[in-house]
Amino acid sequence: MANKLVRVTVAAAAAAGVFVLAAGGVTTAQDKKAPTIKEIMKAGHAGAESYLAQAGTAVKGGNWDAAGTAAKKLDDNAALLEKATPRKGEASSWETLTQKYHKNTSALVTATQTKDAAGAKEALGALQGSCKECHVAHKGK
Repeated sequence: MANKLVRVTVAAAAAAGVFVLAAGGVTTAQDKKAPTIKEIMKAGHAGAESYLAQAGTAVKGGNWDAAGTAAKKLDDNAALLEKATPRKGEASSWETLTQKYHKNTSALVTATQTKDAAGAKEALGALQGSCKECHVAHKGK
């Protein structure tokens, strides 16, 4: 009797697994689509809620936890940006500019971790000043 119960339970679990797979399965990290360059830049730079703006406001207010959180999100996006492929411009230029951008986001993370206001302001300024060079080469604006 116990053997039959085990067999029925295993068969039901297997059938449920087939149903889940047929219905689309479970989403994994590999299934997730990487964000586009536009999505990365919008989250990082567009408006008062962008990671860059949040980090700048938090640094000014001495709120190092909030500054660190925003800086880390900006740095994570910089890593994604390096892996992206722009529609315009030379690959070597993209590589150079995104590495420079990522270096600056990492400097911001370090500055927020060490509560270095001068270092954070320097990194924020470098990030804010990097837009034009990259946009001219890869966006056309």
